[in-house]
Amino acid sequence: MDRNDLDVARLAAALVSAGGGPHSTDARRASYHRAQELYAALEDAQVTETSLAMAMHGAWCVGDRAAQFHEWSHHRPEAGELLAALLDPRLADRLAETASSETGPDVDLPAPGS
Repeated sequence: MDRNDLDVARLAAALVSAGGGPHSTDARRASYHRAQELYAALEDAQVTETSLAMAMHGAWCVGDRAAQFHEWSHHRPEAGELLAALLDPRLADRLAETASSETGPDVDLPAPGS
């Protein structure tokens, strides 16, 4: 998958799905914000486990104290789960199956491809 073929909404859905378990409206909103940061950190190239791990580290760790304690490769397992979720053709269905309406209606993330 190329970064240009990826949209922030699908990336957010994959972040939620890779996190596993039920998710609330607030969790989906937070994932969308994290997806925006991650998308901005991804290079215009193929999205791989390595590129995702590097982007995760660049988006969420560099510039704060966390970068002092681990390298980008620390994110490889999470990046692998995220890549698997991104490539899952049933991502939207899996997201809907685990949605919780604890904090409101399920309307925060646009459908992938919108």
